Amino acid sequence: MQTDYSRNGIDFRADGAAVMTGFDWSQSLPSGVNGGTNSTIAWYLTPEGELTSLKHEEGYFAVSALWLNDKYCDC
Repeated sequence: MQTDYSRNGIDFRADGAAVMTGFDWSQSLPSGVNGGTNSTIAWYLTPEGELTSLKHEEGYFAVSALWLNDKYCDC
């Protein structure tokens, strides 16, 4: 386990699930890029506490993630 203080902007849903942004230190970055915001992606936290990254296209990064309502995430 590694504590990661880079995850922030947590937006919770009524059932306890959440979305947030944070770094993915293992993400392959485009040639010539050394991290920074290019390794920032959106994450999904289940009500049970399981954290997984949301699907994203290679070369793109997330600046925020939020729930529009309890059924849809604008990530």
